[in-house]
Amino acid sequence: MKRKLKRIVAIAVICVALLLLVGVIVWLSWFPEEKPPEAIEAIGQLASPETLINRMVAEPGGTWRFEYVDTSSLPWKKRWGVKGGENYRQARAAAVKVCTVFPDKFVKLEQTATDWREKLACAIVLERVRQKKTVRKLKDWRLSVKKGTWPRGRTSEYRYVGKQLARACRQTPMFLMERFWKGNALDVGFGRYMARACIALALARLRPKYAARALALAFDDLSFENGSNRQGCAMALISLGDAETVAELLDYFERKYEKGLEPSHVDANVVESALFKHATTEHIDLLVERGKKTKNEAFKKEIIDPLLKHLRSKQQP
Repeated sequence: MKRKLKRIVAIAVICVALLLLVGVIVWLSWFPEEKPPEAIEAIGQLASPETLINRMVAEPGGTWRFEYVDTSSLPWKKRWGVKGGENYRQARAAAVKVCTVFPDKFVKLEQTATDWREKLACAIVLERVRQKKTVRKLKDWRLSVKKGTWPRGRTSEYRYVGKQLARACRQTPMFLMERFWKGNALDVGFGRYMARACIALALARLRPKYAARALALAFDDLSFENGSNRQGCAMALISLGDAETVAELLDYFERKYEKGLEPSHVDANVVESALFKHATTEHIDLLVERGKKTKNEAFKKEIIDPLLKHLRSKQQP
């Protein structure tokens, strides 16, 4: 009897020990393997956060476009992808690796950087570290349209797609900011020109950091693209709703006049449909000040004066 009891106790002790061992293994698996000090030091010396962020700012991001394949047979098949931008993606990947070990350095760099583009690059890297799984899923995002819900009119279509993009990226707005800033837009069914307009309207809904400056900067890059894209970007820029964004858009047109390039008919439509629709009477003081400071009479006559007249007419009872 005593032998049986000893056997039972021994078996129980062994089972408890095995359970404890399995528990320790499972507990350790929840935590990432700590890197030794030498490995951390090597990562830190590989490239400083400042160097990697400067590379991200300087390198072009590539362009989202399609190419035809299987040209021996008809109809030709289309394949979408990002062309160029390898150096940018390499810099971003290296920055993400360093950020996983030293996230505080990127947080501090975003706070202390004087250039908004450096701040934006830091925010992009931090988001990719904090929302790794979500960003990975967004790479395969596709537009889904329910039967009978597709709107009529090009502007309404842009807003429809922008609303879906904003819903999908509500936790990762910097993913859209990067796509717009670096030009490697998502495939939203309109091609790369219209895609940037849809992303711009999504940014207007999400209102992330640095969105206004990225949208304003894009107008110089969009000079070769179609008017619908610039129009969507202008509407998004103005809808952000503060005097700074209106000033950024006015800067674009003033730069064009200073270069001796009068805005095309499409640009004039952008002013009419964006500035005239979305600028409010609160911007009158800003426009009066800009009219006094500018030395370009054509810019004042063609842009400032008509917009002032339009806004002052709204003040009349």
